[in-house]
Amino acid sequence: MSSYGDNSIRKIGYVILAILFLSDLAYSFRQHYATPLDGDVVESVLPLPEFEKVLESPLGLNAILDQESYPNPNRFFMHWPMKQFLGNMPIFLQNFFDPIQSVYMSIGIAKTSMQLIIIILLASIINGGFKLQSIDFILCCVILSALFQTHGYRVKIGIIDRSITYAFSYALPLIYLLIFYLPLFIGGVQKKLQDQPNWIFLVMFPLGMVVCLSGPLNPAIVLVTTMLIVMSQLMSIPRKGFKLWFHNLLSTKNPSLKVFLLYLLPVSLFAVYSLVLGQNNSNQNLYPYSLLDSYKELPIGLFKYLTSKIAIPLLILTSLLNHYIVKTKSDDSIGSRLWSYATWFLVFSIIYIVLLPLGGYRDYRPHIIRYDTLLPITIGIFILFGSTTISTLNTVTGPKKAVYASFIVIVLSVFTISDEPKFHEHEQEMRGLYKISNSSADTVQLDSGTTVLSWYPILKPSNSKWNAELLYKWKIAPTPKLYYSKQE
Repeated sequence: MSSYGDNSIRKIGYVILAILFLSDLAYSFRQHYATPLDGDVVESVLPLPEFEKVLESPLGLNAILDQESYPNPNRFFMHWPMKQFLGNMPIFLQNFFDPIQSVYMSIGIAKTSMQLIIIILLASIINGGFKLQSIDFILCCVILSALFQTHGYRVKIGIIDRSITYAFSYALPLIYLLIFYLPLFIGGVQKKLQDQPNWIFLVMFPLGMVVCLSGPLNPAIVLVTTMLIVMSQLMSIPRKGFKLWFHNLLSTKNPSLKVFLLYLLPVSLFAVYSLVLGQNNSNQNLYPYSLLDSYKELPIGLFKYLTSKIAIPLLILTSLLNHYIVKTKSDDSIGSRLWSYATWFLVFSIIYIVLLPLGGYRDYRPHIIRYDTLLPITIGIFILFGSTTISTLNTVTGPKKAVYASFIVIVLSVFTISDEPKFHEHEQEMRGLYKISNSSADTVQLDSGTTVLSWYPILKPSNSKWNAELLYKWKIAPTPKLYYSKQE
């Protein structure tokens, strides 16, 4: 009878957690729907003539063979999905919504889908696999979901960018990366890497190419990760003796050699190729800023990242507390196993941050370090926080469990409350779009301060030429209409 009662309570708890997770996801969708269009959408979705080159050559061979220079030659798997999705989804959704609403709905669907996929992947890493029916899995989804910030602490721990272009530039490549490393994560943490079937390595080979020819961060992440994995193997030699280590390396039961040859080596070669190809990126040197100056800005950026908001310190301190509790109670929990990689994660973070200035200066991140460039570190912190929290909840018992659960609810509430709704942020832009759509004039004057498919108000009609073409393509305007914002 007691077992039946416990099962009923767990089922009720699962349903409540599932409702909380889906509610938070719906809240995020409403936020994503309300974010204005950014000024880089047109170049990929229309696309602009110079961006057609990257779409014509997935591997960027024309850039190398013909010594061409054009924007982002090594990011086909970022630009192509964006073009296909935002080029076609708004048209499809016009069967249910008006043309303007369909654009915002498409953006909401894209961002929310990325958020859901990343949460599921992180929960799979933390729980040792995709265990949707497990209450720990759905609890992990709830915990992680609270950390995803559309507003609030987004400037420190943002995963899904406000800009749809940047969401495709950073969140989508992150999905590729997490899927690629998922078997390695799960197999390594569960100490069952040798059980991974060979077909996984065959599937991961082409995915490795996709990983490295997508976002700007992935090649560096891949190379640093491979270097640290090799280092961890080499550091085990003195303890075992070289002959024994080499014998074990060649053993059929040892997966290390197979993982390196079929998994890490190919993706590392793709990463090197991507970095070489990136030298033909015409966007690379848009900002006249020396490498030395970039390194001078790095400590400032790191200090602000760690101190200007409570988000990162709160996550790190809570993870340390969790680790202390779990370590005193149990050495064989998923939190303990993932925490055993914390030192390597710290080394990865240091090397990765030191390499960041080599990626070039951008005026929108003057101190080099920003939530987008630190995406892999943020993800690592999320994994440590989520895994140690789940392990602690499963470790403590009695009144202590209630106290700890209350503490975690307070911590997650800090993130939830900070993430303001801002459901009407896009209304001024929408008014501008409806004005363009309904006007019979060839050139439309918008209200002062209105931005439409731009980072800043367009003051000269001629500067809206390509934007007008995209609005026509989306069937928002019957003809390509120029527009401009009235000066104050």
